[in-house]
Amino acid sequence: MPPTTVANSSYVLNFTSFVSEHMCHMNYGALHGIEINIALDNQYALVALLLCSLMLIVLYLLRFLPLPQSLVYNFYAYVIDPPVFGSRHAVPVLFRFGIAPP
Repeated sequence: MPPTTVANSSYVLNFTSFVSEHMCHMNYGALHGIEINIALDNQYALVALLLCSLMLIVLYLLRFLPLPQSLVYNFYAYVIDPPVFGSRHAVPVLFRFGIAPP
């Protein structure tokens, strides 16, 4: 036998009934908005992944450019191998307690 009553939103559904048209449209609108949000989120994730990957590849290929040696040394000193504490490598730190690793 098909349902004949419309479900009340304040009761727990434990029987077969209709859903009001207003509730159906509200649910459809919410699901549609969630789908748009997920699609946009996926696009942002793909853009971030591709940009980070391409940036790593470009930075890797920079070492093949003929750059002045002093610029390469400074780049490695400040970006690739910065010291843990202070401004020098392999010197006593924290009141001569130990040697900081490079």
